[in-house]
Amino acid sequence: MFDILIRGGRVVDGTGGPSQKADVAVKGGRIAEVGNLPGAESRLAIDAEGKVVAPGFIDIHSHNELYVIRDDYRELFESYLRQGITTCVVSNCGWSLAPWPREHGDLFRSTLHSMGVSGRFQPEWETQEEFMEWLRKRGLPVNFVPLSAHGPIRIAVMGSQARFCTPEELEKMKGLVRRDMEAGCRGFSTGLTYFPGMYAHTDEIVELARVSREYGGRYVTHVRSLTDTFDRAVEEAVEIAERSGSSLQISHFMCVPNLGRAADLVYAAVDVLEKIN
Repeated sequence: MFDILIRGGRVVDGTGGPSQKADVAVKGGRIAEVGNLPGAESRLAIDAEGKVVAPGFIDIHSHNELYVIRDDYRELFESYLRQGITTCVVSNCGWSLAPWPREHGDLFRSTLHSMGVSGRFQPEWETQEEFMEWLRKRGLPVNFVPLSAHGPIRIAVMGSQARFCTPEELEKMKGLVRRDMEAGCRGFSTGLTYFPGMYAHTDEIVELARVSREYGGRYVTHVRSLTDTFDRAVEEAVEIAERSGSSLQISHFMCVPNLGRAADLVYAAVDVLEKIN
């Protein structure tokens, strides 16, 4: 006896193979069988004739950890589910709600306020591990895949200092990235056009991305420029990926005001990404 039986849909399984008409049986929250199941019994049967049955889509760039703290978060995530999105990669562009730096908490809170987080919000966590436990208890409408974010880590160690880090400060930041990765983060993200990432030297990012890479993480970046020097910003991202041994994800292609040559830039960047990854 299956829990759910989805009958007669056209199954696209995400492997790249051709679609096929099949039944999908679910038991214990997992897919138990796929194929022609005419005699199968289930507690719930869904007629999918004329419809496509596919795994949930993954949104690889979101900031949804900033919104799950809202009282109406379930309503906010309904649109994701209605579009078939069941997993979101969060903490992009170097920003996250964790770790929450107590020493520079007011600075961190005011920076998050510019992203729509209430200035009165009081967290129940400090570390990434504590934040993830809070999320589990909260009950997420979709799956979260967290990244270790550069912003809170740099603020925790350096506050608002507009300069390159010292070797001692770098070691502290590396320790925080390592703690994030051991808590379950899947990569390291930066926002190099934003405070405080804009003050970081390339070497700093290389060293932090290298820690993430030790745990199989990728480097995910909102690059340092999105206008005239976009190509140079992509070159920096490639350098960081190569030197740290990481795979690379560039978050945005917004080549304004050079719209006339945007296609050339995008094609060149995609070619570089293909070679790196």
